Amino acid sequence: MFFYQCEECGNVVFSQEEKELVCCEKKMSLLLPNQVLDGEELEDIHYLNVRKIGVLYSLFFESDHPMLEVHHLDFALIETNKGFHYRKLSLEDLSSIDFLVGTDEEYVNAYVYCNQFGLIEAAKLIDLTANNNKE
Repeated sequence: MFFYQCEECGNVVFSQEEKELVCCEKKMSLLLPNQVLDGEELEDIHYLNVRKIGVLYSLFFESDHPMLEVHHLDFALIETNKGFHYRKLSLEDLSSIDFLVGTDEEYVNAYVYCNQFGLIEAAKLIDLTANNNKE
């Protein structure tokens, strides 16, 4: 997955192919996961895990992530071998996000976007389907 951000308006878009995208009449910047703003370290609230039970994937953090106007998650995305599953988030949503995927889909990666810390890539997949942990 490739993520791009407009430096003018902050708009974030994604694509399964690398592209040159334009927003606000300017080329969008490639957004890399787990970039930290202003030299701050990632805290537990930005350490993303994925728990799998059958076809249910739950994205969660070591600690609950704030869902406040000033600090919140904008979207979550799971990438599979067949494409992706996307969810736009609101301030009313919890910081644990569930996705149901097809039985023929294989997990590739997961991402969330925090309005303060940027794009966050999953650190760990925990497969509880048959008590097999993948780290």
